[in-house]
Amino acid sequence: MSVEEAVETVNLEGLDPESSELEKKLAAKRAEKEKKLKELKEATAEEETEEELEEEESDVDEIVRVLKGQGLTMERIEQVKDAFGTLYSFPFTAEKIFVFRSILKKEWDSLLELAEGDEEVLASEALKVAVIFPALTDKGINKLPAGVPSLLFNLITTASGFVSIDQAIALVRQI
Repeated sequence: MSVEEAVETVNLEGLDPESSELEKKLAAKRAEKEKKLKELKEATAEEETEEELEEEESDVDEIVRVLKGQGLTMERIEQVKDAFGTLYSFPFTAEKIFVFRSILKKEWDSLLELAEGDEEVLASEALKVAVIFPALTDKGINKLPAGVPSLLFNLITTASGFVSIDQAIALVRQI
């Protein structure tokens, strides 16, 4: 599974079903999503079935349900999105979902200085900065399965723009 497949952008706006205003916004977002998907199909000549689209929407709905059940508040989500932009989710298990953001250049420079060349310290400190849910401490990181910290670190650095030149070249398009 590629990193792009593992990292899903979380769209957490318009979740209150009791608010007609939010329902209108959600309907507008869905219409916008359908329009973008149609344009993507035409541009890439790929065909996606309606079932696949429903599964994708269902996956996001499930992620949102789990996150809300674990106590992630809309206020916290909006606060982080306003400050840093896009949030990403990584569903490690059906009930254990990590939400993270990219690391800014200034933050990265500070992390490098703090780590003093120690990659384990760099990864650990990056997790504490970028994983917004669940909030991670040294103790929390040490309780994770052995491969999860490095996996999360790789996802975060990829979201922060650290990709190989080959990956970057594959994304370049002449306009």
